[in-house]
Amino acid sequence: MKKITLITIIAFFISSCATIIQGSKKKITFTSTPSGAKFFINDSLYGVTPYVCKLKRNKTNSIRYELKDYTNKYGVIYGDRTSGLEILSYFFAFYPSLVDMATGSCIIPNLTDANLTLEKLPIRNKKSNYLKIDKISCSIPKKQDIAKVYQNGFYFKRNKRSENVKFEDSFLQNYEFISEPITDFLVKTNYADTTNTLFKNYLLLSCNINNVEIISAVSTFINYKTDLTWKIFDQYNNEVYKKNIVDKSDNYSYEEKPINSLGEAIKENLSVLLSDVKFQEVITDKSDNLKKNIANFSTINIKKRILSKEESTVSTAIKSVVSIKLKDGHGSGCIISEDGYIVTNLHVTGTKDTVEKH
Repeated sequence: MKKITLITIIAFFISSCATIIQGSKKKITFTSTPSGAKFFINDSLYGVTPYVCKLKRNKTNSIRYELKDYTNKYGVIYGDRTSGLEILSYFFAFYPSLVDMATGSCIIPNLTDANLTLEKLPIRNKKSNYLKIDKISCSIPKKQDIAKVYQNGFYFKRNKRSENVKFEDSFLQNYEFISEPITDFLVKTNYADTTNTLFKNYLLLSCNINNVEIISAVSTFINYKTDLTWKIFDQYNNEVYKKNIVDKSDNYSYEEKPINSLGEAIKENLSVLLSDVKFQEVITDKSDNLKKNIANFSTINIKKRILSKEESTVSTAIKSVVSIKLKDGHGSGCIISEDGYIVTNLHVTGTKDTVEKH
């Protein structure tokens, strides 16, 4: 009996090498650049960075860093590989390290996201125009594969070992939803006019989804590569800026609302756009420069005429009203001289050089 007890004790210790040596929890130091960011684990606030705590080696945890005037950063800490200590049980006892496997002590966590650099929010300056969402479009073919999904690695159909997920089978097909996260980010960066004030200068923003790839999946977390084309139009519908941006996102949880994770990835892509130097030049309000350059405009001299009583009637004056047609719109104007000068609003012609009069 004593021999059996002794053998049992020895077997227990041999199968617990990792548990005895390094324990079931890993001490991790979480840091951010800059420091002082609020630090969350699984949506619960733990403290500010740098922050030291112990996490279970075999548990997957979502992390988030928040700092004023910086974009939020998301990450995941997960069991990446085994330490090798569990091999000792095979070497000495020729059977699996049951205790080490149960406690997860043989697991080494992936700490890539334990130290992240935060990026400054691209806040709108006072000289920049406001932005309004004009159009959301998508050019991903319905039959195109957007991800290879492994068992327990993604939320699509876990009953198969491996499969390709096509655009038409995924939540990505409901691409119109991204106007909401785009609007949220424009509000956060002061590019959206939340006061709805009339006559404010604004530009129109459009987005086309060229491609979205799910490049990695860990437990209930996914990582995207977004390929988007952004365009800026002025108030007269003239394209003034275009840029294609391919960006790799943070790790986002898709367990509760999968579509939200893509929204966060879209925000990251938009942040790259708002930080672009050329983009900033385009959206700068030029109205002050226009006022300064008025002196350079050419002067048109129109001979003043004294109208007769017959010419000053409404029925006669209405004959001077004209319709102005363009390729993508129309408006109205008024003939003001015998040699054919017409007055109309700037928004009618925009920057067009040629129009039709009727």
